[in-house]
Amino acid sequence: MKKVKLFEEFTANHIECDNCGWTWMLQDGGEDLYICHECGHDNEPVLGESLNEISTKQFKDSALLFGGFFTGIQRMGIGKTIIEDLFKSNKKLENLLLYTQDDAIGFWKKIGGKIIQSGKDVIGTSRYFVQINRNDVDTNSSIKDLGVSYKNLETKKSKLAVGEYNIKMGRQKIGFFFVRDMGTIQMNPMGIIKESLNEENYQSPYIKNEKVTGKIYHVAGNPIKSLNNRPMWFALEKEHSDDGWYANMLEYGAAYQYSAKASGKYCDVFEDRIQKLFKDNGLNTEEWETEIVSNPSAEDVMKLEGTKLLIKNGFDGAIYVDYDPRDSQSDLDALIVFNASKNVKGWKLVQSED
Repeated sequence: MKKVKLFEEFTANHIECDNCGWTWMLQDGGEDLYICHECGHDNEPVLGESLNEISTKQFKDSALLFGGFFTGIQRMGIGKTIIEDLFKSNKKLENLLLYTQDDAIGFWKKIGGKIIQSGKDVIGTSRYFVQINRNDVDTNSSIKDLGVSYKNLETKKSKLAVGEYNIKMGRQKIGFFFVRDMGTIQMNPMGIIKESLNEENYQSPYIKNEKVTGKIYHVAGNPIKSLNNRPMWFALEKEHSDDGWYANMLEYGAAYQYSAKASGKYCDVFEDRIQKLFKDNGLNTEEWETEIVSNPSAEDVMKLEGTKLLIKNGFDGAIYVDYDPRDSQSDLDALIVFNASKNVKGWKLVQSED
């Protein structure tokens, strides 16, 4: 078994080149943080099968964000303003700590984040542990000016607590974030990466060998006698359709529920290989998901770069995270099929009310 280092030698916030011995401060590393300024050696650490022990760090009055922070509307300052509002609304909060990746580190650095430690995982993705201190952000801005709100899915409040938060603009969900821990956080900051490595290779319970295993359900306000070649959305469980989409449609009048089977090749966008596929092509699965759940037209779906990438790689559709129609503050898995006439079989009316 090959042994690899998690981190280059450092104390507090400096790096020592393992080729020539030159040292430099993390904040002086620039864009190429681990390239030695003297000999040019790449000291980028690699996460692998063996993880070295490092000293435990302690952060008081802190919140640890882990599992994602995403807003689907760019260039409006929403993400930055939410971070500022978290400090403004939680007077005792001194630090936000977060685990993130190389496609998001630029955002966190721009809003005052400091890289505590970093390293690459086994597929080459840079991972970072970042600290944002209250003194490094503006706490005078307001998310209300942007028409944005965020709430914990369990407590139904915006005040920080452990759990998942939905970010909304009006009634539309535009993002999310997760709070994993609160208080005094004493931990090996990058030890959390070891946990994430153990959680890789996610497999959807609805897919086996790239096939959707069960029936799928679609609800419409009018009868659908035949399918066309446009994209179509489906619930993956009858309960989701019965108590959600079907019940909601009845509030507007008539409702028609259909069952079918999905033929062809499918994936879940949360799978590691799909995450890597998007990343390698300069795309983000979360951005694609946000577009898919924002009621786009069939034409808009097919124009999305993420859709084009999936089709190019032979996929006839994908499972993604949608809002739960029974509770808009919660999420559940749903399916989109890119060509209904080609890949939806056994179309059958299950129930209807006029």
